[in-house]
Amino acid sequence: MKITQVPRQYYPVLNQLIELDDTIIEDLVQSLKIVPPTLELEALTKTVASQVRTISQHRISDILEFVISLYALSDEQEITQDEVVNFLDNFIRNSEEFTHINLNHLERLKHRLPRLMEPESVLSVLSKSVNVILDNERILVRSGLNKPGIWEKSGNYRVQNLDPTVSEVEKTFLELAEQWRRETRGISSTNKASMHPLYQQIIGMGKAVIPLLLRELERNSGQWFWAIKAISREDPVPPEKRGQTQEMIRYWLEWGKQKGYRW
Repeated sequence: MKITQVPRQYYPVLNQLIELDDTIIEDLVQSLKIVPPTLELEALTKTVASQVRTISQHRISDILEFVISLYALSDEQEITQDEVVNFLDNFIRNSEEFTHINLNHLERLKHRLPRLMEPESVLSVLSKSVNVILDNERILVRSGLNKPGIWEKSGNYRVQNLDPTVSEVEKTFLELAEQWRRETRGISSTNKASMHPLYQQIIGMGKAVIPLLLRELERNSGQWFWAIKAISREDPVPPEKRGQTQEMIRYWLEWGKQKGYRW
């Protein structure tokens, strides 16, 4: 199996799966084992969230979507789950995006993924709505879930809009964000990266992208503070909390809820 790319949209999920407490992972596994099979990711997420209250429903949805895609990859392509996990292990070891992960944390991820794929009954049902296509160095996922499966091809960062429910605004945002990340990968200065023409182009999209920026912030990406502040012309973060990424995210998400944004 020659696959070199994991979609960037799933990078935050991988980080979450590494950082979450063991008790939360175990709670997710146990809840998946007892929930009734369903063809709707949203219904499954709500049921699991009602039992696992220690993380947000949105984060649960991201994790479930990722695990279901992995299960579908294993099931449809007749690839063992061990091969899937080893592929992710090799990808993370060789990716500049995950240089912060030490070997002990990587071993923890390799243990957690098979655990999350254990509840085969519910994952099997949902994976039937996911069509996984292998093409040498890429994975394409056509998903019947409530969010698109967006996978990158090596050397080609154009987002493929595989789900007709994805708006043109979201498609454009994802395309610009992916290209911006690629072109600023070696830039350590946040201010300099934020002045990049692609980042400024996202700001120029206006308030339509605020829900998308809030979603990125909720996935623990602190790259979008400047953008959302420039678009909204507000800053809910108290001066004493500036520079504390997690606190800044918390204040912005609370601001978004108060303003009535949904993401």
